Amino acid sequence: MQEKFSRRCTPRWLLRSFVDSMLACGATASEDALSIAGEKLLFRWGSPDRVFHDTHYLASVISHIDELADNCHDPNLLQIVAWYVGTVKPVSVYLSAEEFAARIEQCQLYLEESCLGLGIAVAKVERLKELLTLMLCHNPSPHEVDATVLNDADLAVLAGTPQEYKKYRLAIQEENKNLPEVDYLRKRRRYVKSLLQQKNIFKSPVGAQWEVGARQNLEAELANLDSALCSLDPTCESDPDWIENDAFTPAASVSTLIFKRSNVETPAEAELETTSCALPKFVSEDFEELVEDTSSLEFEPTVLDKRANECVKRLSAKELARQASKRNQQETGE
Repeated sequence: MQEKFSRRCTPRWLLRSFVDSMLACGATASEDALSIAGEKLLFRWGSPDRVFHDTHYLASVISHIDELADNCHDPNLLQIVAWYVGTVKPVSVYLSAEEFAARIEQCQLYLEESCLGLGIAVAKVERLKELLTLMLCHNPSPHEVDATVLNDADLAVLAGTPQEYKKYRLAIQEENKNLPEVDYLRKRRRYVKSLLQQKNIFKSPVGAQWEVGARQNLEAELANLDSALCSLDPTCESDPDWIENDAFTPAASVSTLIFKRSNVETPAEAELETTSCALPKFVSEDFEELVEDTSSLEFEPTVLDKRANECVKRLSAKELARQASKRNQQETGE
């Protein structure tokens, strides 16, 4: 029944997982009522503009929560949070602190109204709202073991192969096609860099094994974004944030605002980590036709210096601009 709400085939087990998790967390509503609530969520997840953050993305997060379940207290609670993240427009580019806080607040309100109506206890609803905020801000304390599992389940896609990551990038770009090209490149660049500026992208012991691969993928994407922006603006002066090692809005300014709105105590770590948003595991079937053995950097400028067993070295925007200017002078001289 749930498949009518999704533009793609929804895994058959997905709706049942929502009902089971709600029952395990004390929902007093009937199974029929829980199924209807789950179908409403699937309707949102199946929105046509969700090129990447669709029901397959939801299924991937649920699967990763199961994979990391030994590191948390209550995986059912975490799965409910993952479901309700889909009630607002997905975020894969930089948003201002106010925009981001408003989106979190909208998601919390939907979760609160829905879960209370389904018989979840007030205290548990407050915990769900807290975990939802921590999941989307990606700045949980290492002692917040449940939130670290949500964080890592959400960001697992970052550690995929270069081919998988390329499909993910293309899907994200398509999902943001409403943005002008330059705006998308700038917002995506700030988003990617905010992830890289975190001390640890993955917070749980199991997720830590994905750190190196994720950083290599993100560094490669950041280099390509730098190159693309330099080709559109060789002077690199039109974007005030276009400087090497630029400082992004610190997590304290974004996450503290969100915690204040939700009446949740701000973790001390929020002042140390940068804020980012959910990144999923699976890639949309719309992109399965891409050649599997294609490099994630194919048809894109070579701007990386990557040695074996080392991190990716990214050329700065200024260096890219200098090199482009030098090539132009050489061509003119010839």
